[in-house]
This record gives sequence, structure tokens and C-alpha cells, in this order.
Amino acid sequence: MEKINNSDLINATRLLKRQIEAVKRLHESCGHRSPKRLINLKRLGRIKASNLPSHFLKEFKFECPVCLASSRKRKTPSRCGNGYRREKKKELSKWEMVYLDTSGKFSIRSARGFHYYSVFVDRKDGEKIVICHSKKAHLPVVFLQFVRRVGV
Repeated sequence: MEKINNSDLINATRLLKRQIEAVKRLHESCGHRSPKRLINLKRLGRIKASNLPSHFLKEFKFECPVCLASSRKRKTPSRCGNGYRREKKKELSKWEMVYLDTSGKFSIRSARGFHYYSVFVDRKDGEKIVICHSKKAHLPVVFLQFVRRVGV
């Protein structure tokens, strides 16, 4: 059985600390990439770093405050949809609050000659009404068609 000198142990500890510091510096300079990924990139020859170790050790895991802050999950408030509370959603009458999205211009006309379509979505129950139109300038007319169809 071989005896281990204290000086060998101290040198190994110093080397490990230097390697950990090198991993931390490279982690920050490469945009907070994973240390495991950085060591793999060195092994593949994509990055050159003489002070970076050739194999990943569990000692190289560290807690970077920037990485922890950016990966932290945000608490979601008890809301339903775009910030509108469930209680208020129940108070709405049908088609009282509506979302509108217009898509187009499509390069190929439809069989009826339309290039655009507009989707009206009811906030209360998500019911949709789609109205097609041929020009973007016809949107006010489309809105009046929607009002006539809903019967407001």
C-alpha cells in the first residue's frame, strides 16, 4: 500500500480549485453555458482552454447566481386567460367582450375571391365567428357584419 504525502494532497486540492475557477470563468465568458457542455466542447476541439479539465467531475457543479435567477419559475397569479379573473368572466354576457384577429393577405384567392379573414372570439366561452373579406380596407364593413350576426 502506497503512502500519500500531505504535499501531494495539498497540490491536488490546489489544482482542483484552479480548475473549478477556470470552469466558472469560462462559464461566465461563454454566456453562462453548462460546465458539462463546455468540457464536452473542449474534448471535441471546438474551444481551446488549457486550464479547463478534460473530464467533468461532480466538484465542478456550482451555483451561479445569474443562472439561478434566470431559471427560477415565476409564480402565476390565479387568473384565467389574459389576466381576466374567473369571477369577472362569469359576470360577462355573451359577446360582451370580443377579441379580433385578421389574417392575410394570402397570395392565393379563395374560391369566392377572398384574400383576408377575420376571427372574432368571445371572451366568455371562446366561441368563434369567422368572416372572410377581399380587402383590408373592408374591416369596418366586416365589423358591422359581425354586429348584425351577433345581434347586439
